[in-house]
Amino acid sequence: MEAVDVGGSSASSEHMSVGKWVITFILLAIPLLNLILLFVWGFGADNPRKSYSQAVLLFMVIGFVLWIVFVALSFFAFGGLSLFG
Repeated sequence: MEAVDVGGSSASSEHMSVGKWVITFILLAIPLLNLILLFVWGFGADNPRKSYSQAVLLFMVIGFVLWIVFVALSFFAFGGLSLFG
C-alpha cells in the first residue's frame, strides 16, 4: 500500500529529530529573533518548520487582533478618558 503525502511538498515531509525541535523552541524563546525566524522559516524555502511557522504566525495575528478588540472594548466600557479627567 502506498503512503499518502498529506502535508504538501516532499521537502516538508522530512522528519526532524527531537534535538532539532529543542533547538527550534530555544531559538523561538528569544524575543525579536523569534519573529525573524518565523518569517524566514514560514515564507522561505521549503523546510520541515514551514507549516509550523505559518501556523504560529497565524495564531500571533489572531491573538493580536483579539487583544486590540479587548483593549478597545475595555476603553469604551470604562468611559474612555473620563477616568483621568
